[in-house]
Amino acid sequence: MSKIANNIRFLRQLKGLSQEQLADELKITRSRIGGYEEARNEPPIDLLIRLSWCVAICERPTSTV
Repeated sequence: MSKIANNIRFLRQLKGLSQEQLADELKITRSRIGGYEEARNEPPIDLLIRLSWCVAICERPTSTV
């Protein structure tokens, strides 16, 4: 299994989220989360950024306007 797959599962479980809950927050399907966690698919970079916001490992950018 890839490091990305392991980390997605680890961070989701650390936050106490089900695959369905995380998928809802990311506005994707639960099966896509499962595919990423099982290393069947690699998530695009924009999804990894949104994932980092969901599990709060980095802050969302704020507008300076």
